[in-house]
Amino acid sequence: MENIYKYADPAKTAYILRNGSIINQISEMDRFELTGTNVIFGIAEILLEAREGFPHFRSKDVFITDGSTCEELPKEKLLALFQSPKTGYAVAKTIAISLLKVNEIFERRCKQLSKSAQLVQEYLKMFAKSCDILLQEFRQKRYHWLENVVSGAIQSLSYSKGKAFLEMGKPRSIKIESQLDKLDKIYAHEADLCKQGDTSVEMFILREGIIHVLEGGNKVTEITEPGTLIGEMALLLGQKRTATLRAYGNVRVSLITKDNVHEVIQNDSNFFLNIATMHSGWESNNCILIREIDEQIRMQAQEKDVPKFMRSENKYKEEVYSLKRDVMELNQKYNMDFLDNIEDIISGGLDKIASIL
Repeated sequence: MENIYKYADPAKTAYILRNGSIINQISEMDRFELTGTNVIFGIAEILLEAREGFPHFRSKDVFITDGSTCEELPKEKLLALFQSPKTGYAVAKTIAISLLKVNEIFERRCKQLSKSAQLVQEYLKMFAKSCDILLQEFRQKRYHWLENVVSGAIQSLSYSKGKAFLEMGKPRSIKIESQLDKLDKIYAHEADLCKQGDTSVEMFILREGIIHVLEGGNKVTEITEPGTLIGEMALLLGQKRTATLRAYGNVRVSLITKDNVHEVIQNDSNFFLNIATMHSGWESNNCILIREIDEQIRMQAQEKDVPKFMRSENKYKEEVYSLKRDVMELNQKYNMDFLDNIEDIISGGLDKIASIL
């Protein structure tokens, strides 16, 4: 096999697999294969750079198998493909397939985590959520006394890991430039938009209202932000519904199917580009999580017989307590509501950890 690019390499170009297969390797233990002709890969980081304005580094290693051929696809040519509905759909579908395989690995890895590793995740999420509040306040108000605490916290590895875990269950939103009113549908209170296990090829974009997400009949989250994309995997891949969507109060959504998607694209040439970019961010985020989970699995094997007070989870616990001490000291001096909020987040998080224990 030949290495096409490595994890953390600069993303200079996309590629077209003319024939054969490629191996995507996220970590030493996690890999998947893509096979076909004229399959475009190496896309995610290019799309994220186009959206965010700065370079993104490769989230995994990619190898081409013996006898397979590929060629470079420059950034400009990749982005131009989305101007055609047919090729835009094809590229978005390729990214969706890759995302699906990454998500399968991620879910499998999560099931292997010990209670100690679960604690690490909770500490990391607490840390990142608290840092985000500090960062937001500093950017808005430029409090000079916040600068040292903020800069030290957000530059830490714990912050980037915690952000990835926070993004894990976050609903995804996209910008829709098309006027979708004629595709809108109203669902009355407690009406089901779709049911878990159903097979369908339609997606929803929330326009107004609240949607409850149920798994096994139990509410797991709710969707409230207009523009949130729901069920796009069904449109692209015909996937079965992984949850029931139920209206809470009257709900208005844009209902997009393979039969009417051309109406959206006529007025919004970036429709598939926006979906593909959203999926690219999701895939890159989950690759970070998979590598972190692999590290945690290795640590839990090494620490199987280590006394609890000596385990690696204590490193993250101490970071959270150190941040809390910094926040409490600042609050004693400046008495700010947002500092109270951070103290509450950490206290609530510690209560959650106590329930895990």
